[in-house]
Amino acid sequence: MINLKKKIEENKNIAIAYHRMPHEALIEENYTIGWQTSISYGFNGTYSPSPQEQKANSNGVFGKLIVKFRVPLDDFLFLDYEEFSLSPLYRILQSSESNYIQDQLEYYNIQLSRPIEEIDKFPKRKNTVKIVEWIENNAKGDLIKYVNGVVYTDKDFGKVLRCFYQKLVIPISYKVDGERGFNDIPRNKEILKQELEMKIFPDKTKKELYPSWIQAAKIEDENIEVEGNEVFWRDGTWINGVWKEGTWKEGTWINGTWKNGNWVQGYWKSGTWINGTWNRGIWEDGLWKSGTWINGTWTDGVWKGGKWLGGTWRNGSWQGGEWLGGTWIKGLIFDPVLNKEVKSFVNPAEYFKDK
Repeated sequence: MINLKKKIEENKNIAIAYHRMPHEALIEENYTIGWQTSISYGFNGTYSPSPQEQKANSNGVFGKLIVKFRVPLDDFLFLDYEEFSLSPLYRILQSSESNYIQDQLEYYNIQLSRPIEEIDKFPKRKNTVKIVEWIENNAKGDLIKYVNGVVYTDKDFGKVLRCFYQKLVIPISYKVDGERGFNDIPRNKEILKQELEMKIFPDKTKKELYPSWIQAAKIEDENIEVEGNEVFWRDGTWINGVWKEGTWKEGTWINGTWKNGNWVQGYWKSGTWINGTWNRGIWEDGLWKSGTWINGTWTDGVWKGGKWLGGTWRNGSWQGGEWLGGTWIKGLIFDPVLNKEVKSFVNPAEYFKDK
């Protein structure tokens, strides 16, 4: 069996990336949970810890931990010429800044549905995230079929590393918000769990003040206000359970069932949405049964019914409902006439327009 950690230690073609995440995700070795960008799936990190300490926190929605990772850069697509010029791939291709992107696409045999010259309209240095989006939308097949990840630049976060395979990233140290330096990660999970909980929850809020349905749920680092029968979730992590009713202001939803309520903003990892109003935020995966979607980013999952008013649909399965506005990148649409799902690059309203 290959000792991946030893292999990375001996490989100079590596990057150090910083990723904000909930502490339970580190314990469970789920490194895709936490800080994300609008184009994200897989592991996402920044070359500098500063963006994770400042802009990436978003009032704690992505967790209270910043973790330092080592990531091997073999078979990565570089959309930052400085990092490309430091890589072994540069020694193979010897590309200039004007054609290094096209040379890499040819090297990895990434087939495109549109002319590569279209990327000339996008910034080439400080904000190549637009080029990532263009390549993803126009590649014949997902990028994960061609490369292990992408290195690009973002005007808000600096240099960003995105790795499609979690098994390639190795956490080496962490720090909790408020700490100055990073701590080594204990190998024993129980020791790590005790260490983190002592730092994050020194004075945990008393749950006996919460409604019984919240007391029955599994939650951590919660900041809740209760006014009469109205629940206001200000911040924290919902791990599992049934949300009955109330207003969700901010936080991370990992799993569970949402029965009804008003979602203002936050990050949804997985679970079942039965009814309610979604205002904005990032939806990564899960089952949507009914309700109203006003704005936000849908990354993946199954949409069964409800009204979609605006926002960005990146991928997933549309099986019913009303599409009234927004941006559709791609996805599967269930066609009742064909009795099967059809891959579509147009939204449901356009798809069924002449049917």
